[in-house]
Amino acid sequence: MKLVAVPFSPSGCSSSFSLRQSHTYLIVLAMAALFFGVSLPVAGQVLITREEVKHDVSPPLRDLVKTAQPSEPGQREAEPLRLIPLSGEFK
Repeated sequence: MKLVAVPFSPSGCSSSFSLRQSHTYLIVLAMAALFFGVSLPVAGQVLITREEVKHDVSPPLRDLVKTAQPSEPGQREAEPLRLIPLSGEFK
């Protein structure tokens, strides 16, 4: 035997029940959307750890300075500044 809920309104007006029922459905739908909207992205955040193979250590900076090659005097780090020619109305 299957139980079925029958809406009962003491005032005899069924529109208030359907309004309450629709609000309940909207609240449940909003809660479900919030739950799945928050919980699903969290599942994609997995912590991955890797074992280290070896630790490379560079020489101290004081030793690197001794072995560094001097730069050429004519060498530049960047190209010289070149301006874009503008017409008279933009100056």
